[in-house]
Amino acid sequence: MSWSIPKYEVGCLFFLALSFFFSPLAKSNTPIYYEYEITVMDESGLPLIGVHVYTEDHQKVNVVTDLDGKAILKDLQYADIVHFSYLGYQKLSLPFYKIRSLGGIIILKPEVNQLSEIVVIGRRDDRPEEVPFQVKNIDQKEIAFVNPQTSADALSSLGGVFVQKSQMGGGSPVIRGFEANRVLLVVDGVRMNNAIYRNGHLQNAITVDNSILERMEVIFGPGSLMYGSDALGGVVHFRSKDPKLYFGDKPGGYLMEGGAYTRFSSANEEKTIHADLNYGQKNWGSLTSFTFTDFGDLRAGSKRPKGYETFGQRRYFIKRKGVDQRLENVIVHRDSSTTPNYDLQVGTAYSQMDFLQKIRFQPNEKVYFIGNFQYSTTSNVPRYDALTDTLGSAKELKWAEWYYG
Repeated sequence: MSWSIPKYEVGCLFFLALSFFFSPLAKSNTPIYYEYEITVMDESGLPLIGVHVYTEDHQKVNVVTDLDGKAILKDLQYADIVHFSYLGYQKLSLPFYKIRSLGGIIILKPEVNQLSEIVVIGRRDDRPEEVPFQVKNIDQKEIAFVNPQTSADALSSLGGVFVQKSQMGGGSPVIRGFEANRVLLVVDGVRMNNAIYRNGHLQNAITVDNSILERMEVIFGPGSLMYGSDALGGVVHFRSKDPKLYFGDKPGGYLMEGGAYTRFSSANEEKTIHADLNYGQKNWGSLTSFTFTDFGDLRAGSKRPKGYETFGQRRYFIKRKGVDQRLENVIVHRDSSTTPNYDLQVGTAYSQMDFLQKIRFQPNEKVYFIGNFQYSTTSNVPRYDALTDTLGSAKELKWAEWYYG
């Protein structure tokens, strides 16, 4: 016995099978036209206020949670993706059917970035526009162009900073009328002075080797927020160069570069010699710098305005040879004749030596360590204004010696 199914019945069965197979898809594309309440909480069960809840188009849903951590979702389809964003917590994205399966309870996990305790001793590398004070920089090229004898001389080339220099071995920066214990001097994040260091002028700026400086930063304004106390008038930050590494592809390659110069100045018979050497490999580098300077006595200009022909002349000075001897400032020739040498400021000469050694170790692209050793020393630096004090006449000098140290 044989039988057959009519063609129209086969078509109906096929249509029903397709309808049954694609029914979930049809359901997923069907809008759900009702409001669905959700609650966003943290891991401890406390509601999160102000969580941004939105869909990708920011049109179907774009709300924030209220004081109870609740929000209303409207007109969502079965597979619509809902995003949850909150400051300090990990962003979460869930399809609507998953939200329903959770009963509308959304748990956000905190985004933990725990930092170890640090001590801030210097300014961050903020952009100038983010610092609420006027900031000026003197970079390496400008320092080389000015060719200053000391860092104090380089600082004086910057507008807005007055450098008090009553003698050749001086150089006290004055910012906004503040000086000494109200202006903070910093070298690579290390303080050079504090509020109880001393009153009056501060000459430490000359002990910084300008030959190895990357730049000098001057912050006009109270810098206590970034540097701690003692920066009421402003901050002068001396930043030295860092060792350079080798970034080439050659196996075993290295970077080596150096510089050297000598300088002579006739006004004070300055004689300076400097040399520096940088050696760097892929993960570590070294920078060595040495500078020695010998300053003679400063000579004043001989041209003076009318009525001030003797102003600033050094007619007499005291020399110590067991006992104090007052001598006239003259040049003695071979025939025992003399020539006045009153423009020579006897008692201004001194010498200085600076040494720097930096080691840089960089195990990866994001982390590096720098060891920084700096040594600077001077001979006794005479205080010239005290050496010219008199008890009455020009011959009666008050002091034979007066040194800064």
